[in-house]
Amino acid sequence: MMKAEFEKLLGEHVTAAEYKVIEQVYTWHPAIKDTIGKEQMKVLYKDFGIGGIKGMLPVAEKMEELDSKRRKLTAQMQMIKRREEMLAAGDTKLEEAIEQVDALYMKANTEEGFEKMMESLEIEEEMKSTARMVVGC
Repeated sequence: MMKAEFEKLLGEHVTAAEYKVIEQVYTWHPAIKDTIGKEQMKVLYKDFGIGGIKGMLPVAEKMEELDSKRRKLTAQMQMIKRREEMLAAGDTKLEEAIEQVDALYMKANTEEGFEKMMESLEIEEEMKSTARMVVGC
């Protein structure tokens, strides 16, 4: 929902700071439903003001944080699945790249030193990138 859309629904203006809170609660709070969320936010604002909505902010922020963690874990699980599929097909290139990148990372004293060593690593750029993601560097 856009600020102008909410203001039109509400029939009054809200500050940018207020709308930031409204949007976060609208987007992340579990009590706000997808199908009627705009109307819920209007009623909350009319009945309780921005203070009532601000009171919902900690739960909305926690939900956003948990969603971020879930997305990261999902990406990790997808990467593990890809690695398993490659190994099952007899393709060990990614695992070898991961080992090489990890060894360089552990050997490097600085980020700059690691980057120089990575430049000299003779593997496909996509493999380097994927290996870096797995290693976390």
